[in-house]
Amino acid sequence: MIVDAMDGYGGDVQVVAAVAIMILGPISLRIICELVILFFRINETLTDIRQGIIEPNKP
Repeated sequence: MIVDAMDGYGGDVQVVAAVAIMILGPISLRIICELVILFFRINETLTDIRQGIIEPNKP
């Protein structure tokens, strides 16, 4: 496997791709997780608004 990476048939490209995946992978995963949290907070806010419209006298 190490020999394949050094033989000149895309070895440099594979190393750069691996480094890019190691850097961009966790960043993209963090963005996806933050979006999921955002969707749940939007749902919670909309539920509070709906409850306020249905039962306006309750805090």
